[in-house]
Amino acid sequence: MLHLLVTRASPDGEETARRITALGHEAILAPLRVVVPVLSPAPPRPAVLIATSANALRFGTPLPEDWRGLPFHGVGEQTAQTARALGLGVQHVAPDVMSLIKDMPLNHGALYLAGTPRRDALEVAYAEAGVPLPLWLRYVMEPVSALPEAAVNALKTRACDGVLHFSAESAAAYVALAEKAGLLEEAFLPPQACLSDEIGIKLRVLAAKKAFEPTIIVSPEKTAEALIHLSCTSLAA
Repeated sequence: MLHLLVTRASPDGEETARRITALGHEAILAPLRVVVPVLSPAPPRPAVLIATSANALRFGTPLPEDWRGLPFHGVGEQTAQTARALGLGVQHVAPDVMSLIKDMPLNHGALYLAGTPRRDALEVAYAEAGVPLPLWLRYVMEPVSALPEAAVNALKTRACDGVLHFSAESAAAYVALAEKAGLLEEAFLPPQACLSDEIGIKLRVLAAKKAFEPTIIVSPEKTAEALIHLSCTSLAA
């Protein structure tokens, strides 16, 4: 049985842990960021809604009732499922932001439901096309101030067989907080399983600055399911 450290914020972290447990392994929950809802008045009813994260639909002021049925474009099947549950009309689902930009029309009248910090690729694409893209801020991802106790215990006792990273920001936080706790060497000992090449590159750069060469594996697809499957198979080999 593997013991896998999950750095993902709630509620996605708990869902990831459930999937790992269902595969017969143990998940060590150690979220490195916290989702803080932003409660602000709804803007005027748009023609189209866009979200690149399910959190933009889960958190913040509830969507007005008369927005049900609005066309929706999003990134990730989880985001699409959340949109469907809210009664939105899902038209485009892409695996990542760049694919979404390529596949969907950059329509006037769209509203971007987003959190911060975030990549600006979508906003840049709209700006370059000369199309306005108003934004409704829904949540803020705030970093924790110290490595969670579950992570400290697992790293200290070397009871961790792998670390799952879902964003470059949380990967950077993992390194910074481990160093703060005096556990940097222990933090890089387990294989680091990354959702994307970008995250893997970030970890390699941070590790190299501290003269470490961790084992880094990258999910073949940018989905939580693919990363979990990779972690539970390749790390058990």
